[in-house]
Amino acid sequence: MYRTPPHVLPVIVLLSLLLIGCSSQLPSMDTSQSYVLELRAEYLAAHPDGEFNEHVEKGEVVKGMDYLAVLASWGHPARRDVRSDVTEDWVYREVDEETDTWMEFRFTFKRSVLDDWEVARHNGGARTLDITNRNEVLSRQAVSNTGKRVPNDY
Repeated sequence: MYRTPPHVLPVIVLLSLLLIGCSSQLPSMDTSQSYVLELRAEYLAAHPDGEFNEHVEKGEVVKGMDYLAVLASWGHPARRDVRSDVTEDWVYREVDEETDTWMEFRFTFKRSVLDDWEVARHNGGARTLDITNRNEVLSRQAVSNTGKRVPNDY
């Protein structure tokens, strides 16, 4: 009888959560900081020599990361858009209710690897692309205030 090695189990659980159905809307999940820290710890334990571990620990996203590394770094996206067999977008949102602004982070994966991203700031009806973040590392802290509420209706 075949038994799954214990260090592979967290990876299987994360993958299964990612691949639930083909719909663009993920089931409602805990996106609290403690939950993301748990994902990071599981990822780092399963990938002790991972290429992107330093970035995952800091909550950063880097081009070349796979789905699991991004998931461990930022948690579950608000939405997934599967555009083709090889291209998928993940969308994260942060809202500042005090100023009625919100930010949208759109990550584009090609063949399960993060290829590019776009950061847009929305203020009322206006949308502004943040082209200053076209660097190699993206951190939420660098472009927005942390701890903002993600709307449930998105």
